[in-house]
Amino acid sequence: MGGTSNPLANSAANLLTMLRDHHRRVESRIDPEDNAKGYWLRMGESPLLTPVMVFSPGGPGVTAWPTLDGRYVFEAPVGAA
Repeated sequence: MGGTSNPLANSAANLLTMLRDHHRRVESRIDPEDNAKGYWLRMGESPLLTPVMVFSPGGPGVTAWPTLDGRYVFEAPVGAA
C-alpha cells in the first residue's frame, strides 16, 4: 500500500499544478530532468528545501522554493539544495 508519516507529504509545499500530459510524464519518472526541476522528490527530500522550476504563460521558468502556505519564495531558504 505505501504511505508516509511525513507531515509535509500533504502540505501546500508539496503540491504543484500542471497540465495532464505533464503530470503523466512526471509520474512516469522517465525524464530525470523532472527531478532536477523539483517536479518529483526522492524519499527524504524536503519540498521546503528543494527548488522548483515555475513557469507562467508570460515568460520563461524561474527557480522558486514552495512554502507551507502555498506561496513561492525566490531566495533559497537556509539549508536548501
